[in-house]
Amino acid sequence: MSRQPRKSRAAFASPAQQGPIGAGMFRVGPLMATPALLTELGVDPGKLLAEFGLETANFQDPEHTLPFALVSRIFGRCVECTGCEHFALLVGQRAGAPSLGAIGYLMLSSATVGSALGVLTEHLNVQDRGAVAAVRIDSDRVSLSYSIVEPGVEHVDQVYGISMAVARNIMRGLCGSDWCPDAVEFAFSKPRDVEPYRRFFHVTPRFDVGETALIFPARTLDQPLPSADVLLNKLMQQRVEELAFRSIGDVEERVRRLLRLMITSPDCSLTTVAQRIDTHERTLKRQLAAANTSFRAIREEVRFEAACQFLANTRVPVGEVAFIVGYSDPSAFTRAFQRWSGSAPSQWRAAMKRRPLGRR
Repeated sequence: MSRQPRKSRAAFASPAQQGPIGAGMFRVGPLMATPALLTELGVDPGKLLAEFGLETANFQDPEHTLPFALVSRIFGRCVECTGCEHFALLVGQRAGAPSLGAIGYLMLSSATVGSALGVLTEHLNVQDRGAVAAVRIDSDRVSLSYSIVEPGVEHVDQVYGISMAVARNIMRGLCGSDWCPDAVEFAFSKPRDVEPYRRFFHVTPRFDVGETALIFPARTLDQPLPSADVLLNKLMQQRVEELAFRSIGDVEERVRRLLRLMITSPDCSLTTVAQRIDTHERTLKRQLAAANTSFRAIREEVRFEAACQFLANTRVPVGEVAFIVGYSDPSAFTRAFQRWSGSAPSQWRAAMKRRPLGRR
C-alpha cells in the first residue's frame, strides 16, 4: 500500500498559496521520472501532485514547462513524504542529454565535447529560465557550473542535486559510460548523508562552496564526439534558434538574464553587456530608461538575488559572498545589503536560519 503525503508546516493547497512564483520556467524532460520514483518509494504521486494543482500527466510530456520555483517546492514535498533527502538526485540519475530535447541532440551531434558544452551554456535558458550554466577554464581544469538565479527558490539542494546528476549523465553521453569528474562542488550545506552523492559521482563532493559545479581536465574539451553528425547538427541548430527566438523577452529581461550569468565574473559592466547583446551603450541606456529602469538598478537587483542565495543556502563567509557578487570592499557590500533588505548580511542570514524548514 502506498504511503499518503503527510501534512506538514509547509502545507500545499495550490501553487498560488506558496508565495510568489517568478518568471523562471523548467522544462519537464529531466523531471519525468518523478512520479515513478514516488511510487517506488511508497508515495502516491497523483495525490502529492494534486496538492500543487498538478497531475501525473503533467510529467509525461517532456516539452511541458513548470514554474521554476514550483518545481523546487514539489521536490521539497517529495523529500518530506518519502523521507529521501536526496530525492531529486535520484530523479536526475534517470535523465541525460536526450531529456533536454533539441538542445540535447544539438549537443550530441556537435564535433567536440567543448562545442557541445558551448551549446548548453548558450541555450540552456531557452528551457530552463531560472538558472544559468557556465564553463570556466582555469589552467588545466574546467568547471561546468549551474547557478540558480530565480529569486525565492526553496530547497536549492534538490535543484542542484538534479542538475548535477543530469550534468554527469550528459558528460557520460559525450565522453563514454566510464567518465567521472575529478571533483564535484555544491553551493549548499553538507547533507546528513553524503554517501548517495559519493556513490553516484565516484568522488566525495565538497559542500558550502560558492558554486555548484563538475570539475574535470581541460583536455576533455578537445575530445571528438563519436555521435557527431553535421546534418543533424544543422537541423537541431535551426530548431534551437527558433525556440530561442520565441523565448527572448524585452531588453530589460535580456539584460537581467545576461547579468545573472555574468554576476560572478570580474567584468560585469555596461560596456560588456552592450557588446554581448550587440548594441551600443547609449542605445542600451535609452532602452532601459524607456522601461523606467537602468543598467545599475538591474545589476544591483541581480547582485542582491545572488547574495541572498549564497547567504541562505551556504556557510560561505559574508566577506567571500561580497567578493563573489562583485564587491571588493566587504563594508560596501554590507551597506548595499542593508539598503536592499533593511538588515546586515549576517543578521539576514541568521533570520533565514531561524525560519521553519521548507520555507527557506
